[in-house]
Amino acid sequence: MNQRSWQAVLGALLVAGIALLAWSWLRPMTPEAAARRLAARLAAAAPASGSARVGQFRRILEASAGPDVTVDVPELGHVSGTASCAAELSRALDGYTGLDLALRNVQSSNLADGAVQLQARLRLDGTKGGERLYHERQFISSWRRDGDVWRVTSVEFAVGDDAPPEARP
Repeated sequence: MNQRSWQAVLGALLVAGIALLAWSWLRPMTPEAAARRLAARLAAAAPASGSARVGQFRRILEASAGPDVTVDVPELGHVSGTASCAAELSRALDGYTGLDLALRNVQSSNLADGAVQLQARLRLDGTKGGERLYHERQFISSWRRDGDVWRVTSVEFAVGDDAPPEARP
């Protein structure tokens, strides 16, 4: 194959890759997929520091949450609004240098008002101060459709289970 043929093949592959990426990001998604994407984006932004992390979290939440989003965490209490939630989230994740947030056992149910409620376990597996930390807890979140986008409107966490998976029965 000559150089011009290779360039055409590579160009076609590049166009196909961009089209696939655009389709995966722009297609209407389920609340489950939106929740998984939100967790991945927050985990990726966590290693940033100080005001940079708060700013990243705020942009992520503004794109993924309703303006009146509320979060209830037993240790932190009730927080509402994207700016307050971003600041609290930044404080809670301060010092993590590696972080993985994963959703497990996701179950959804339709609510009477058109919203969707997700129940799942959120697993945080990370490194803080050179020490590996594991944290897992049940949470319930409500999601509402805004055009083609699902936005989280509330999140409520239960008391956590901090035992690493290998130490639990």
